[in-house]
Order: sequence, then C-alpha cells, then structure tokens
Amino acid sequence: VFFFKQKTAYEMQRGLVGSEMCIRDSLKPTPQLITASLSHRTQILYSPDISFIVANLEMKNGSIVVESGTGSGSLSTSIARAIAPKGHLYTYEFNSERAQEANKDFIKYGLSDVITVNCRDAVKDGFLHEPKMSHIADAVFLDLPNPWEAIKHVVEVIKKYGKLCSFSPCIEQVGKCTEAMLSLIHI
Repeated sequence: VFFFKQKTAYEMQRGLVGSEMCIRDSLKPTPQLITASLSHRTQILYSPDISFIVANLEMKNGSIVVESGTGSGSLSTSIARAIAPKGHLYTYEFNSERAQEANKDFIKYGLSDVITVNCRDAVKDGFLHEPKMSHIADAVFLDLPNPWEAIKHVVEVIKKYGKLCSFSPCIEQVGKCTEAMLSLIHI
C-alpha cells in the first residue's frame, strides 16, 4: 500500500532502481494523481468535468488541441494523456509565472513532448503566432473570463468541423460567447 500524501507517484517512480524498474509503469501517475499533486495556482477542473470535456470534444490519440487558460494545468495534463503519443496540445496562458510553473509541471510529469506552453494573451493577440497554427486544431477549449473576445481568433486555428468548448460559470458569459459564435462562425 502506498500513501500518496507522503510521496507523489512521480517521486516514487523516480526512486525505483534495479529490479524495481519492472513495476515502473504501474506507478505512472494518472491524471487524477497529477491533478491532486499540482500546486493550485488557479481554480482547477476535476475528473467529472474533465471527462465530459475530453469526451465531447472527441479528443483521442493524434488530436491537435488548442487551450486558452492553462492555469494550474489540471485539464492540460488530462488532454495530453488523451491525445498522446501522436497528438499535441498548444496551451496559452497570459500570466508568465503561471505559464512557467505549468511548463515545469509538464516536464516533471513527462508531458512536455505533447504540450507546448505559450505565454500569450489569446484574447488580445490570438493563437496565430506561427503560420503552422492556421486551421490545425481538431478542438479548442477556452477557460477565460471573456471567451467571446477570443472567438474571432478560434476561427483562425480550428479545422472545418472542429469542436469548440467554452467553460463559463455564468450564463451571461455563455450568452455573449454564443452571440460571438453566431456572428463569426457559420453554423
């Protein structure tokens, strides 16, 4: 029996030597363990919401996903596990300290080959910082206080028939986001 409050699964995995290496994969941190061990720099999403989002955005191995509002990286780690090894997550965080800390966490958990962290205000500057970003996303996830202002940038990166999710706790945000989608995207 392992007590994860004393050591994280990551710490236990790194401490394995010799014949113990054969059980390494059984100690690989799950998204739930990673979420529990992340430092909560922002409010985070938990398994019920994450599962709903990943399923409804149809994320799978090979999917290209754009996320804005990295925060603590809870959703990002689960997205990475869902789309790996052939997919990629481009996540955007406007706060440089949060972006740096999230990137450190992604490296720590072995997800840096699947996740690219961008310190950028997606609402103001958009997602197209490189030509390769044009219409590549199978799914876009927005966790922003003003997602309706980012919709005009979503159409630049999302594929035809791609999926968009805006995670908004207030009905006013949902209404404004819906209006923005209807005015910019021909549904």
